[in-house]
Amino acid sequence: SEGMGFRNYGWQQNIMANVQQTLPGDFKLSLMYFGGTPTYSLQGKNSGINIHSVGLTKSLMKDRLNLSLNAVNPFSDSMKMTSDTRGNGFSSHSVTKVKMRSVVFTASLSIGNLKTKQKMTNTDSHNESDVKNAENKNMQMNSIFMGN
Repeated sequence: SEGMGFRNYGWQQNIMANVQQTLPGDFKLSLMYFGGTPTYSLQGKNSGINIHSVGLTKSLMKDRLNLSLNAVNPFSDSMKMTSDTRGNGFSSHSVTKVKMRSVVFTASLSIGNLKTKQKMTNTDSHNESDVKNAENKNMQMNSIFMGN
């Protein structure tokens, strides 16, 4: 607010990156990173954020069984967030720690036919009444648009 003498000269950016590599034995390794710079307001700022994960996936039984092991923030047990706020006659500083480390094992099994089938139909055969009905509809549409 210009009237109160506050100005916001901050900027904020986020980035997300994800890469996957197939390893020997058809294992898939996934790495993910999400990061955000601090956010600024007229009265202060909040700290940025960093989250990363590592995952390993293996498909078995002709891709019917998928096994995954994923770790979120495996290298740090918590995420620290700070907030600083200032105004006329007050100031505030807070620190919050959130437990973010986790390990998740997932197993999924697909049951049933995994192949898709496409049914082909013959659209070349028309009977005489279908052709006449289509001609009548075309004539009706033409008379509506042409004003007949």
